[in-house]
Amino acid sequence: MRFLRQDRFISIRVVQATLLVAALLLFAPDRAGAGYVHFEAPHVHPIALTPSGARLLVVNTPDATLEMFAVELDGSLQPLRTIPVGLEPVTVKARTESEAWVVNYLSDTISIVDLDQGVTVRTISVGDEPTDVVFAAGKAFVAVSQEDAVKAFNLAALDQAPQQIDLFGVRTQALAVSNDGSRVYAVVRDSGNQTTVVNGALIRNVQLWDALSQGRAGIIFPRCNGAHPTYPPLPAGIARNAALTDPADGIPKVGVIVQWDAATASWRDDAFQNWNPCLAVRLPDHDLFVINPGDSSTPAAVVDQVDHLGTTLFDVTVNPGNGPVHSSGYPNCVTSLKPMACNSEISRLLWF
Repeated sequence: MRFLRQDRFISIRVVQATLLVAALLLFAPDRAGAGYVHFEAPHVHPIALTPSGARLLVVNTPDATLEMFAVELDGSLQPLRTIPVGLEPVTVKARTESEAWVVNYLSDTISIVDLDQGVTVRTISVGDEPTDVVFAAGKAFVAVSQEDAVKAFNLAALDQAPQQIDLFGVRTQALAVSNDGSRVYAVVRDSGNQTTVVNGALIRNVQLWDALSQGRAGIIFPRCNGAHPTYPPLPAGIARNAALTDPADGIPKVGVIVQWDAATASWRDDAFQNWNPCLAVRLPDHDLFVINPGDSSTPAAVVDQVDHLGTTLFDVTVNPGNGPVHSSGYPNCVTSLKPMACNSEISRLLWF
């Protein structure tokens, strides 16, 4: 009996301690973000309907789950299941009425979900920070952002190594498939706008590090290979603070932003001065890549690409009725010291 009384006493103390902790948590000052570290994974296609339209699938990114709802005849939604998947899911695609693929950005995986059972039945490692997935020609095409690539998995043999299709761009973002399944479209998020910066030390002909220090650090600072322009004047509407007296000419000796001008095959600043002597290379501006998915015996391959759609691209889709491809993102705004607002836009490509 003594043991029972002691056990009961301990249990009461545990309950009291639990209530105290709960009270402290309840009345503690609210600290935003204290309970969850948000990685701000970029949603690409976070919502999808099954082919029949009877189920709505939504990724719950902070909870690392897939939420499934029944779509009623009147359009209302009824919660069905919450299904655990990988960390930071950003895309869900319903391959069939009973199977969905969830792209997990932080886990570097795809969760294949059985919607009837409400469980993840398979997890596939796909590469560093995947963002999207589509299906064509018996293959699953996965956008792998940090590898600047699309990977093609054989749906009939998922254990086989995927084919990697490298794209000449930075951070593969989103995918789409033509209505007839003969083409896969991919856009890269950071496609660029053919601008770069001429280093201020180059312009002043100042060597920041000696040769020995460069060698130790594995860095080689270039030099201009000929006469280059002077600093351009401040853009119209930009006035320098009169209290800033250094340098005397009022033009800070910083880097100069330039943009490639195709008509003259040269790098030009705001004053249209040619900076080619200080820049030995030019940058591509490939935005949308057209992939032939191949078949069971033919590998997929990039067959075309579209340039100059925008600087930062977020999505690509195909009109289900007549087939034109649409991409969304920020246009190629001229980058300079002059303030400029860049609004997002949608590009419509009629010739695909």
